Amino acid sequence: MVDSIMYIGMGFLLAAIVALAVMSAVHDRAVRLTTRRLRLPESAEEIHAQKDLQRAEFAMSMRRLEMRLEKVRDESVNRAVELAKGKDLINRLRGQRDGLKVEVIALKAQDDKLRAEIGSLRSEIDKLKVAPERGRPPGSKNKPKAPEFEVLKQTLNVRVGPKADIPALQESAPIRRTSS
Repeated sequence: MVDSIMYIGMGFLLAAIVALAVMSAVHDRAVRLTTRRLRLPESAEEIHAQKDLQRAEFAMSMRRLEMRLEKVRDESVNRAVELAKGKDLINRLRGQRDGLKVEVIALKAQDDKLRAEIGSLRSEIDKLKVAPERGRPPGSKNKPKAPEFEVLKQTLNVRVGPKADIPALQESAPIRRTSS
C-alpha cells in the first residue's frame, strides 16, 4: 500500500515539473504577442498613418450610414405620397357618392310625383268612363267621343312623355273598373 502511494506522489511531481516547463513556454509566447500588439509606433509618420487610417475607416462607416438614411427617407417619402394619393382618391369618391345620393333622392321625388300624376290621370279616365259626357245618363250605352280621349292622351304625353306606353302604364297600376 505504501508503494502505491509513492507511485501516485511521484506521478504528481512529474506532472508538476512538466507543467512548469510548458507554462514557461506559453507565458513567453503570451508576453511576446502582447508586446507586439502594444508596441508604440517608432516614428511620427507611423502615428500620422494610423490616424489617417482611422479617419478613413470612420468616414467610410459614416458614408454607409448616410446612404442607408437617405434610402430610408426616400422610402418614407414615397409611402407618404402614396398615402396622400389614396386619401385624395377616397375623398373624391366620397364626394361622388354624396352627389349620387342627392341625385337618387331627387329621382325618387320625381318618381313619386309622376306616380301621383298617373294616379290622378287614371282617376280622370275612370270618371270619363263612368260618365263620359255631361248630360248623358250614366247607364247609357253610347261610347264617349274620341276628342275627349285624345285630350287625355295628349295631357298624359305632356306629363309623362311622348314615348310612354299607355297600355303598359294601365297594366302596371290597375285602375278601378265599373261594370256598365
